[in-house]
Amino acid sequence: MAIAGNLKIWILWVIQAKEVLERMDIQVDPCNDFYRFACGGFIDNVILPDVYSSVNQFSKVGEVVWERIRSLLEEPIREGDIAPFRMLKNLYTSCMNRSQFDWSGANNLDENLDDSGGWPEDEGPDWSESISSWNSLIYKHRNMGFPIHSFINFSVIPENSSHVIKLLSMWKVLGFTTVVQLEIKASPTGIVSL
Repeated sequence: MAIAGNLKIWILWVIQAKEVLERMDIQVDPCNDFYRFACGGFIDNVILPDVYSSVNQFSKVGEVVWERIRSLLEEPIREGDIAPFRMLKNLYTSCMNRSQFDWSGANNLDENLDDSGGWPEDEGPDWSESISSWNSLIYKHRNMGFPIHSFINFSVIPENSSHVIKLLSMWKVLGFTTVVQLEIKASPTGIVSL
């Protein structure tokens, strides 16, 4: 038993040593360029995907973890799965239905904007400021399940090597967000038109 345990430890040690050596560039003198010596293999062999601005060991491990989680979520629901796993797999499946997601996300956005008093640029001259105060709007948003710090968030995130894609995300109950890709146009008033 002790020999088998030691053998497993030795095999793991050899695998780790191999991975460390692959990340190094042992052709470089560490006294001249320690960074190249320690990280040269990683720099030479890692391909930076278009959707990332940087890659490191943690992001590489994160990719493996997320891939394992995704494969578990895509497994069919089995009879022995406990309720939280069944619900999680159902949620994941519904989120992966892109056509339904895009349609419902846009509808949710319209409904929530209407419930919050409308969007001035969308309503045109018929819009009237129906919210009596900022505090009442925050209170209304809390009752709708949104966090108090923001209702709508604009962000620029990299996608397919284009770092100027604009997304509109809206907070949902329990911190889940709805993300709707929109063509965003500026108006003469400076208010964004959806």
